[in-house]
Formats: sequence, C-alpha cells, structure tokens
Amino acid sequence: MTFQEVFDLIPIRHDWNSMFMLIGIVQGFFLCMVIAIKSSADNQSMRILGWFILATSLISLDVYACYTGLMKYVVFLNDSTEPLVLLLGPLLYLLIYSLIKKEKITLKKSWFHFVPAVLYLLISIDYFLLSNAFKMNAYTNAFYPEISDIPDVKIANWFTYTVRDQWRWILLSSLCFYLILCIVFTFQNKGRFPSLKPFSLEVNKYTFTKISILGLFIILLTIFLVYLLNEDDGGDHIIILFFTLIILIISFLMLAESKFFDKSWVADKYDTSGLKSDHKNIYNKIIAFFEKDPFYLESTCTLKTMGKKLDIPPNYISQAINTENGQNFNDFINEFRIKEACKRLQSKDFKHLNVEGIGHSTGFNSKSAFYAAFKKYTGLTPKAFADQNVPGT
Repeated sequence: MTFQEVFDLIPIRHDWNSMFMLIGIVQGFFLCMVIAIKSSADNQSMRILGWFILATSLISLDVYACYTGLMKYVVFLNDSTEPLVLLLGPLLYLLIYSLIKKEKITLKKSWFHFVPAVLYLLISIDYFLLSNAFKMNAYTNAFYPEISDIPDVKIANWFTYTVRDQWRWILLSSLCFYLILCIVFTFQNKGRFPSLKPFSLEVNKYTFTKISILGLFIILLTIFLVYLLNEDDGGDHIIILFFTLIILIISFLMLAESKFFDKSWVADKYDTSGLKSDHKNIYNKIIAFFEKDPFYLESTCTLKTMGKKLDIPPNYISQAINTENGQNFNDFINEFRIKEACKRLQSKDFKHLNVEGIGHSTGFNSKSAFYAAFKKYTGLTPKAFADQNVPGT
C-alpha cells in the first residue's frame, strides 16, 4: 500500500470515550496555566504538581490523537511523548516528597531521577528523524493491525530499534520502582497527616495533599496495569479516562478551597458594621508584631488585649485575620502556639518540661485545649509527636 492509501483507510472515531478524554486534556492544560500564574515561586509542591499535570496532558493528547485516528494528520509526532512517560514516576515521587517533607528539592540532589527519560530521549533521536511512512507503519501496527504496511520503509538503526522494542518493559520497570518508592515513603511518613474525615467536603492542605497523592498514584498504577495486560497500545485510552477523572477531582478541590465562594463575594459580613479598615495592612502589622513580640504565647492574648497592644479596634483585628487568612482569632493564635510547641517538644532546652508544661508555656490554660489544638494542626497528640521527635541531648 502507498502512504495515501493507508492514510485513507484510517477511520476518524469520536465517541463518549474521546469526548471525556478531551475534557481531561483541556482541563489539564487549564490547570497548568492556573498553577503557573497563581502559585508563588517558593511553593515548590504546587509547581511540581503543575509539571506532572503538564506532562500527563501532553501524553494524553498523544493518546487522544491515536485513539480518534487524528494522529494520521500529525503522524510525524507519533510516539513523541514516550520520554515524558518516564518522567511521571520521578515527578510523583518528588511531589510526595515535597508535600510531606516540606524540604526544597534541587536539581543538584535529584538529577538522577531524570536520567532514564533523558537517555531514552537521546536514543530516540534516530527514530524522530525517520520518515512519516515509517511512523505511519508504527501507528497502524499498534492501533490498526489489519491495515497492511507501507513497503520498503527505512527503519531505525539496530540499537535504537532494540531499545525502543523494549519500551513496554522499560516503562513497567520505571513505574514499578517508583510505585514501590512512593508507597514506602508515604507509609513511613503517614503520621505527618491527620486522617481524612469520612464524607467531609472540608478542604485544607492535608486533605488536598492526601487526595492528590492518592489520585496521581492511581494514574501510575493504571498505567502499570494497562501496559502489563495489553500487548499493544489499544488500552491507552483507559489511562486517559482515569487521568480525566483525577483532573476533575483536583479541579474540584481547588475550587472548594478558593475564596471565590466566600460570603464576601456576595456581601462582606463586615459591610454593615461601619468598618472601613485596610485588611492587608492590619494583618501585616499583626504578623510583624508577633515576629518581634511572641505575645501569642501569653494566656492573656485575646482580641481585646491585642487591640490595646496594637492600638487597633479589636473588631478590625478580627476582620483583618478573617479576610486575609480565613481563620477566626482563636484558630489564628493557636496555630502560632502549636508551631512554637512543636519546636519546644524537639528542643533540649525544654526537656525539663513535660507535655502539659509545654502546653502551659505556649499559652494554653488547660491540657484538653492544648491536646485538641495540637491534634488539629499536626494530626498527632503532643505525646506521639514528642516520641517521634526526641530532643537532642
């Protein structure tokens, strides 16, 4: 057959699967754009999530073109995203690491995770330079084996051909390694996150982190199973359907966390109070004050006493904290206290105090209040945290 004859035999297929895949691809690129615009440079976890979604969206676009038959119009791009697939395992692991450990990830320390993808890209250069006829044969062999090949087509050199012929096992090995690595690392650090509340739609950094990890882990596991159980690429669309589902869930979590749906968008709850304060400036004054004077550690730290300290009406302070931080005054103060309590539980300078003493030293008047606040912000009881973080001697 000639190239044109093969081209004409490839059908264009649009069905519910392709429509759902397209939704995931478009939403994936949209999320990447939102993350690039809205996430700060020091929010490394969100940036890694953005790169993961971008890589997966590009791979999904490749699969979508293959599934629908549209690949025949851009056949020179066939299999061009294979090196990106080898980035998914490392990106997921680095995402989990940054979310849990809260440590900065640098290329100097993590470069070896990307070596397989770079090597595969270099090996594939010979394939990328081959004719469209060869790539058309590769495409039809995977998705339309009933269509005859285009004859007398130059193939890749033996080394490239041998390596790419083992693509399925290279990918399975990579995914298997990183799936195990992610599972082990997550279980080793599971105490860092509180348990998810069943049937709760409340979203915070803990629930978002755990659901994102679970969702992206499912994507990797799905890729692994599809490639393990299928000898050709015919099952790739199943992976993209799962990807779309996860992307929609992540989008929902981001929207649920957004301030767009706060009451202030309809009517600011302080509009009728007569207050016309500058929320951001007052909030910054509170933070600056706490950096100089840890007044929050005093049990007498209340809205009224804070107002006297800063010479600002207490309701202005409450309004500023609620508007800028989304917390009420007590939760705001308790979060500062718990951070300091964590430091003291890990410091040898406070070894003379028991857990209850640490609570009193950070402004809590009762053991129960300290335990409740500590578990809310760390997911652990103070004693469990202290046992995991024994102070230096």
